[in-house]
Amino acid sequence: KEHTNTMANKATIILQDNEYVHIQNREDGSVTLVEGPARLNLLSSQVVQDGTKQKIVLRDNQYAIVRHPFDAEQNKCRFGESEIREGPRVFSLRPHEQVSETRDVIILIKDQAVVMQAVRDFGTHRAGEMWHVLGPLRYVPSKDEIVVRYQSPINIGQNDAIYVQNLRTAEVKLVHGPQSYLVQVDELEFTRSHSQELVSALELPYYSSIHAPTVNLQKNEVLCVLNIRTNTEQYIMGPSTSCSARTRASRSSRCPPVF
Repeated sequence: KEHTNTMANKATIILQDNEYVHIQNREDGSVTLVEGPARLNLLSSQVVQDGTKQKIVLRDNQYAIVRHPFDAEQNKCRFGESEIREGPRVFSLRPHEQVSETRDVIILIKDQAVVMQAVRDFGTHRAGEMWHVLGPLRYVPSKDEIVVRYQSPINIGQNDAIYVQNLRTAEVKLVHGPQSYLVQVDELEFTRSHSQELVSALELPYYSSIHAPTVNLQKNEVLCVLNIRTNTEQYIMGPSTSCSARTRASRSSRCPPVF
């Protein structure tokens, strides 16, 4: 809550415990911070700048990004810079300080991860670089990084596989199970819609999924697979299990013999 600037004309100001004001000296232009609880008698040369303000309240597992933070050693604000202030705490802003954002601390449980990205060079990281932060962990990002996405490992079963696309090259690969796979920072799960030809050949229901269709071959069955990149054929003889990548397939009990 802010009072109007008419307060500047009053001789006495009463500040509650959760309030503060900036007092400007009209003679030299200096601005000082006064925090409540307080009873303040203004001099004729003093004026309240921008009214009474509420103190910043940060709960546990919250933090604030403060721009132009005050440096007590140098007795001045570091203009153009930012700093992190963690809760739980209550604080007033010095003249020129600004809270650009209040965020929740990142709480990661076991097997959970978050992808972070540097918005500018800092430490060993370069602007635009991404990396994983792995749980279990309580993590407070610096002012120079942002959250890209949260992740959990994908459980891939026996005789199962998923499609994953590389964001740099656009290449799609198969990741085979059994394993618990954490998609890398430069990868995304890839949803593939299969052609009608593949659906008919493998007698599969039509669907789009990150999971590759699985073909179980019985004894005396053969799967003819055409690699559409290399235009080469491969025959897979049963009994076995195969997961489809970038292929076309035909299923038959009378394929040509393979030597």
